[in-house]
Amino acid sequence: MFILKESLTKEQLAEISANAKQTNFFSDLKRSLNPIYIIAFILVFVLAFGLSAYETVFSLFSDHKFGFTPKDIALIITISSIFGVVVQILLFGKMVDKLGEKKLIQLCLIIGAIFAVVSTVISSFLAVLVVTCFIFLAFDLLRPALTTFLSRAAGKEQGFVAGMNSTYTSLGNIVGPAIGGILFDVNIHYPYLFAAVIMVVGLSISVIWKEKRLTQTLAE
Repeated sequence: MFILKESLTKEQLAEISANAKQTNFFSDLKRSLNPIYIIAFILVFVLAFGLSAYETVFSLFSDHKFGFTPKDIALIITISSIFGVVVQILLFGKMVDKLGEKKLIQLCLIIGAIFAVVSTVISSFLAVLVVTCFIFLAFDLLRPALTTFLSRAAGKEQGFVAGMNSTYTSLGNIVGPAIGGILFDVNIHYPYLFAAVIMVVGLSISVIWKEKRLTQTLAE
């Protein structure tokens, strides 16, 4: 058995202990509605909502619109996922250093919205593969960028912000597939157009989001 040395000093541990508060899920949820936090968590919810609505119907959309076989769909998803992961590993850190998390989030939202709309007008297998690669790439960069931004902004509120980030993401992942399925029954293009609209909404929220205010307040 190995005993790891405590990474924090006694003074840091004492400060954390002094600032610790006994809370529960409902009190944290109520606290998240504070104007200081709510814009950030609405953005988290909106993104999870739109992305899950898109991802849920991808296979159905590919089958109904293009007549792709399960093998074709699996190939597209596999190649797109590998492409997104490789680019994320190689370029995410560099892009964050150059653009910052907020601009990277906005760039990913723009790319995602554009290609979600493009998905409704293309027809060939190669075009679908290329468009899907860029959409998956946008998603793969967007999620860690948002998480990193919230983590950096949280200051001493890491636990609260991380917990609410997970909560609002889960809520979006619950509602998104349900709405996506309902829209798909109406028109197979609607979930993609809906996802694009949601990403535009997320972009608008990120633009009006007072990053400085959130960062300073959470760090106090």
